[in-house]
Amino acid sequence: MLDLGESGGKRIRKTVSASTRAEVVRKLRALQQQMDAGVLPDAAITEEWLRYWITEIAPRTRRKGEVIRERTLIGYRSYIDTWLIPHLGKVRLQQLTPDHVRALYRAMRTAGRSETTIRQAHAILHRALKVALLEGRVVRNAADMQDAPSADSNPTPHLSPEHAARVMAATSGGRERVRAICALGLMLRQGEALGLRWDEDFDAEAGTLHVQRAVQRHKGKGLVVTGVKSKTSDRVLELAPEYLAAFVGLQMMSGSEWIFPGIDQSKPTDPRVDHQWWKDLLTRADVPYVPLRGARPTGASIMLDQGVPMEVIAENLGHAKGSIKTAEEHYAHTTKRARKAALESVAKAITGGQPIDRGV
Repeated sequence: MLDLGESGGKRIRKTVSASTRAEVVRKLRALQQQMDAGVLPDAAITEEWLRYWITEIAPRTRRKGEVIRERTLIGYRSYIDTWLIPHLGKVRLQQLTPDHVRALYRAMRTAGRSETTIRQAHAILHRALKVALLEGRVVRNAADMQDAPSADSNPTPHLSPEHAARVMAATSGGRERVRAICALGLMLRQGEALGLRWDEDFDAEAGTLHVQRAVQRHKGKGLVVTGVKSKTSDRVLELAPEYLAAFVGLQMMSGSEWIFPGIDQSKPTDPRVDHQWWKDLLTRADVPYVPLRGARPTGASIMLDQGVPMEVIAENLGHAKGSIKTAEEHYAHTTKRARKAALESVAKAITGGQPIDRGV
């Protein structure tokens, strides 16, 4: 018997058998040589490794210089528990093959999962096996031996400029108008909008809004305030005159540090409450339902229709330049004036160029 150390919090020992003592000794020596080389030969099942990776390794992994966010890890765990372990968990880690991985994808398609979902499962499995390969626990990455599933080509649904204008017109003023501005005009992610604070983020004199944190709901923890999604998501937006007037009017009536407080003024609005508000607003505006996440591409499409350069749109959205597909080979440097002009183009499109009242 050879002690192979721990995997997934469990002690792993390998037993060999043979018809002669000499053959047993030879097999044990071979196992020892593999262990000395950093390889754990056929020691752990895939489930043990996946649980060890998501618990001990993934939380400390840095991507683009930043630790993986808790909400992302929750998503990883969901994929591991729902798909990877049920279909691959009992296979020995060393014996995992591309056939096993392809069988997983077939099962997901049979269950009606989208190609985007399958691609995400592939990415998580690939990352876990990449670490296993680097640590010598496997001799190949089974997920690296075939092309990743293609992502769905269907874009996020969004409102037409006419419908966006109707949504803005349906707002009751004050807080609701400012929240709609954040969604459609400034193209903030939901968590970014709900994470805004008056003192730290809004500068009435400069006419700017600093996007630097987000509010999320984490299972078992409730509302959690985190940093924004990436370094490029931390951005300062130049407010169009119509937007600035609305923010100033709301600030005068506010009794909370949060721009969008919940029932308890000391806390931000719950994302679930915010989603319901959006649904109700679209109903009042009598426009087809589009999920709240569709507000961002709505603003971006309005900018594109008005000829705003892609690099300007990318900066206002808080995207890395390379993440937006474009036919241009290079991105030009953008100025604050260009970014402000882009936001003003959306403001005029959804408000008809009329100043937004300060009523609450």
